[in-house]
Amino acid sequence: MQTQTIGTPTHTEAINAAAVLANPNKCAAKRIPQRDVNVCLDRDILASLRATGPDWQVRFNAILRTWLETHAPTQ
Repeated sequence: MQTQTIGTPTHTEAINAAAVLANPNKCAAKRIPQRDVNVCLDRDILASLRATGPDWQVRFNAILRTWLETHAPTQ
C-alpha cells in the first residue's frame, strides 16, 4: 500500500480529477440533497476550479467524492 501526505494527490487521483473536470454531465448524473458550507481554498486552486466554467462547484463536489472513494475514513 502506498503512503502519501494528505493533500498530495497521486498521479491516478490527478487523472481521475481531470476526467471529472472534462465531463461535467457525469457530475450531474446523481443528485442528492446538498448543504452549503464555507471552505478555505488556496487562491490558485479556486482560480483553477473557476476557470473550468459554469457549474465549477458541481465539479468540485465530484472531485471530492472521487477522492473519498479511495480514501474512506477509518472508524
